[in-house]
Amino acid sequence: MVNISELIGIPYLADGASEQGCDCWGLVQLYYSKYKNTQLPKFAGVYTNPQLVRPIGEKQLVAGDIVLIREFGDSLHCGVYLYNDIILNSQDPHGSHLAKLTSPKWKGRVLSYLRINHV
Repeated sequence: MVNISELIGIPYLADGASEQGCDCWGLVQLYYSKYKNTQLPKFAGVYTNPQLVRPIGEKQLVAGDIVLIREFGDSLHCGVYLYNDIILNSQDPHGSHLAKLTSPKWKGRVLSYLRINHV
C-alpha cells in the first residue's frame, strides 16, 4: 500500500536519492524502490531509453507514471504522477512536496509523460 505522506517533506539534496535528502529524480527512484520494488538507474538518458520507459498520452496517466517538465530554459524537472493532475516532486529549497500540474508554475511546461516498462 502506498502511503505518500512518507515521501513528503524530505529535504532537497542535489543527487540525493534517500529519505535523508533527494533531488527530483532521486525522489522518483525512492518512490519506485519503496512502492514498486523497482530499482531505477541514475537519470542520465533514462527518459530516452525505450527498454526502460515508453511515452504515454496525458489521458493514459496512472499513479506512478513519470512527468517530465521544462523548468527554466533547458532545465529538466520530473515528478511522480499521483492523481487529478497532482505530482510528487522535489525542488530546492522546498524539498519533496505535492504540486498541481495545472498551477500557474507548471501549466504549459509538461514535456512528456512516461511509463516505466515491466512494473
